[in-house]
Amino acid sequence: MILNIAEVHKIESEMLKVTVDLCNKHNIKYFMAYGSALGAVRHQGPIPWDHDVDLVITNDQMDLFLKVFREELPEKYYMDYYDINKYYTPSFPRIGLKGYVTSVVHIDIFILTGISENKEEQKKLKTRMNIFRKMNRYKIASDVYFQDLKGKKRIKFLFYKILFMPININWIRKKLNSYYRAMPYKNSKFVTNPGGGYGLKEIVPKDYYGDGLIVKYDNIEVRIPEKYDLYLKHFYGDYMTFPPEKDRKIKESLIIQELTI
Repeated sequence: MILNIAEVHKIESEMLKVTVDLCNKHNIKYFMAYGSALGAVRHQGPIPWDHDVDLVITNDQMDLFLKVFREELPEKYYMDYYDINKYYTPSFPRIGLKGYVTSVVHIDIFILTGISENKEEQKKLKTRMNIFRKMNRYKIASDVYFQDLKGKKRIKFLFYKILFMPININWIRKKLNSYYRAMPYKNSKFVTNPGGGYGLKEIVPKDYYGDGLIVKYDNIEVRIPEKYDLYLKHFYGDYMTFPPEKDRKIKESLIIQELTI
C-alpha cells in the first residue's frame, strides 16, 4: 500500500481518537509527547512533515493499558509488541493498522518511568537501558534480516550475529522490562522515557507532566504535559519557530508493507 502524508495523518488521527477514547474510558492517563505535543501546540494537529504520533503512558499503568487495548481495540487496529511479534525491535509498544507492519503508520506508546534524582544513577540507568535496547534491535535484525542485507551493512550485522549468538532474546527483553519498572512513576520527582532517543535529555521533572492540559489536535481533545512550555523548550528550544525549509521535507509517498508473519 502506498499513501501520501495526508492519508497517513488521517489514518493516524482516527487511530488516535480511538486511543484517547479508550484511555478516558478506563482512566488511563496518557500524554501527547515530543513532536505530537509540539504539533498540538503549534499546528493544532500533526506537524505537516511528521508521519507518526507519540504518546507516553506511565509505567504503573502499562499492564492495564496493554490488557485494555488488546481486548477493546477495534478490529481494524492492533497492538504490536514483542509478546506477539518475535521480530519486533522497538522496546515499547505501537498501535498499527491490522495487516500491515507498524514501521510507518503507527502510534508510538512510550513508557514513562521514574528515575533517581542522583545524576550518576541517572547516567547508569540510561547507559544500561541503551545497551539492552541496542542488543534487542541488533539481535533481531542479525537473526531475522541478515539474509536480506548486502555490502557493508551485511558485514556489520555479521559481527552482531556472532556477538549475540549465545544470548537468548527473552533474557534481553526481560532485562528491558525490569528497567522500565525499576522505579514507579508515582514515587519519583524525575521521570524518563528509557526508549526515547534523546539520551540524558529524556530526563525531566515529573511536574512538567502534572495532571496534563486538554487541547485540540486535529479536532480531537487530547492531553499534553501541563507545563508544555517548559517541556517543549527543553526538547526543542524556540519551538514556535519553524525549522529551516530544508528540514521540512514532506515525503510524497510512504510505502506501507503488508504483515507477513
